[in-house]
Amino acid sequence: MFFPQRKTIKQLGRLESLKYFLNNKLSIARFGDGELTLMLDKKDIYFQTYSEELQEKLKNVLVRKNPRILIGFNNDFITKTEYKIIVKYGRTGKTYSYFENLHNANDIGVLIRKEQNEFYKEKYQQFIKMFSGKVLGEATLFFLGFYYNEYLNNTIGEILTLYKKLFEKNRLLIVAPKSPQTSKSFKFLIENGIIKSHKSAAFIEISESNAFSEYKEILKNISRSKNTLDAVILQAGPTATVLAGEISLTTPLQAIDAGSLNESLYKAWEDSKVTF
Repeated sequence: MFFPQRKTIKQLGRLESLKYFLNNKLSIARFGDGELTLMLDKKDIYFQTYSEELQEKLKNVLVRKNPRILIGFNNDFITKTEYKIIVKYGRTGKTYSYFENLHNANDIGVLIRKEQNEFYKEKYQQFIKMFSGKVLGEATLFFLGFYYNEYLNNTIGEILTLYKKLFEKNRLLIVAPKSPQTSKSFKFLIENGIIKSHKSAAFIEISESNAFSEYKEILKNISRSKNTLDAVILQAGPTATVLAGEISLTTPLQAIDAGSLNESLYKAWEDSKVTF
């Protein structure tokens, strides 16, 4: 991939990003359209109101040097206007422009995203000026539907094995809504044995919208429990991005800004009864 820039940055693909952050036991903070809108446009998004404090904290995740975290950006969205999605693993509620047949009838949905392509091109120029790191990951690494090449080559199983490493033998704290906007909750996945390789799991339930209003309390609870945990899984929109940055700087924990990973895990289980 090539992006015009003044400093040398290694930009990772989707699978590269997943392997890099797992193999190096890093935390991860992802910047998608919501985080960029709040940070650069200073505007609300539909599930999080804008505030100067949130904007500054998002900037700080980029500006502060932090060798324990991988920052993710939607690199793929800059280079393409069409995206091929594996329909059975795709996000709920997507309307595809047309379908293609790869292994089965209509198993690939094609999204035309010219506006998103322009949005990310523009935001990248501002984003990269603040970014202090040398490696930039792919923000969509937890969206199983985007792993088109692996599906093409029948190696999706490799992705699922890597996803399992997020939980395996870990003492987990999961910060997430009781009823997330997408699919079954992480709590449901654990209680029903879809996630089962972890050592233990505790939960902090948060609101589905405006999670940043709970930021200080969430951070306080995590800090109190840090000696009994290995990893924190964060599903809290832009607040998860901020929390991942802060946790990775101030505690020994691995902080994972997981986004809609729960949906990918559930759909993989629906498809093949795989567990994690």
